[in-house]
Amino acid sequence: MQGKELNAYSDAFVDVLYSRERSKRIVILQSEKGYYKVVYEEIQVFDEDEWVYFCDDPNRYPAWWAPVSSSINTKSFYGTMKEALKEIKCSYEYLTYFA
Repeated sequence: MQGKELNAYSDAFVDVLYSRERSKRIVILQSEKGYYKVVYEEIQVFDEDEWVYFCDDPNRYPAWWAPVSSSINTKSFYGTMKEALKEIKCSYEYLTYFA
């Protein structure tokens, strides 16, 4: 799942940080106006019944990246990449799953 669905964003992709176990990621995007946006995502997996229903679709995968509502999204726009990284590295999610 690493690197999947990164082209789904309308803002320009800048960087992605993966958690130690690779089930969470922080995506850094840049808007047209130059601001940096941070999105925290986790892998979501279909349960067995859902997958039986969806597995006939050749464009469907058993798992996908989904944005998570968390404290990392409380201030999602930053003026510089340095400012964004500084905030990310102080967040609870980063210290718990990424560091």
